[in-house]
Amino acid sequence: MRNPLIIEEILSEHAYKLYKELNADQMLIINGINKSITSFEIDKKENVSNFKITVLSKGCHKEKIFYVENKQELNFESKIKEIIIKAIKLNHVKKDSKIILVYDDSISREMTLGTIVLEVSKVLYRIAKFKLSEFMENETVLEKIINIAEEIRNEGREGKKVGALFVIGDEKELNKYIKPLILNPFHGYPEEIRDLFKNDLTETIKEYAQLDGAFIINNKGIIVSAGTYIDIDTSDVKRYYGWGTKHLAAVAITSKTNSIAVLISESGNLIKIFKNGKLILKY
Repeated sequence: MRNPLIIEEILSEHAYKLYKELNADQMLIINGINKSITSFEIDKKENVSNFKITVLSKGCHKEKIFYVENKQELNFESKIKEIIIKAIKLNHVKKDSKIILVYDDSISREMTLGTIVLEVSKVLYRIAKFKLSEFMENETVLEKIINIAEEIRNEGREGKKVGALFVIGDEKELNKYIKPLILNPFHGYPEEIRDLFKNDLTETIKEYAQLDGAFIINNKGIIVSAGTYIDIDTSDVKRYYGWGTKHLAAVAITSKTNSIAVLISESGNLIKIFKNGKLILKY
């Protein structure tokens, strides 16, 4: 059996060669470490597992280092995206950047040493730059909702376009402004069944997207309700051509709470994201 250190060295050499050949903008080297990072805001506890990320950038001879908590509940893809979002926030990575990622086996039990080539999407860049996930348990809750929204927009339901509204925020804070339009189809199910990261609920959400009202999702990515009425005053909301009641509700609820609203516009076939009562992203 080959020495793991030798394998890691060979991989790093291969990744660096790829980085140069592809003229990539950055190379991120991800290593797991098992100690608390005082420069990173997490609760101090023994044997906290973190990632140390070393960034090499085109045209810059000095490497940069930052740290990200290794959230064990996240899968491989979500951990990678959390790292990229943190890199964007720190201005280490730009929109449309081509990145080489090199990781060790600490990132997942199913993964060994490896290399990934990817480009930073517009959506991921906006999530980071506008701090759209700042109140959420992890950076990928919002992206998960956006991916589902994209499927609904692109596929519709039974040959028809479908409009839908997702509101992500603190459940207790949102409860002041919501009430059921119908019997909540998610009521009574344990959290692990309603968790977007533990179960693939995409088809279930697509089915309920045809209902009137909004989906309410908490900051952990757990579905609270569907078919929910946003009971909030929208009289002061500025109205734009083509905006319906869901648009007004999205503006009003994000003005009153620390929430994010993701709207699928049925008429324009667009996805719109609202924060602090403002339209942040439309595509």
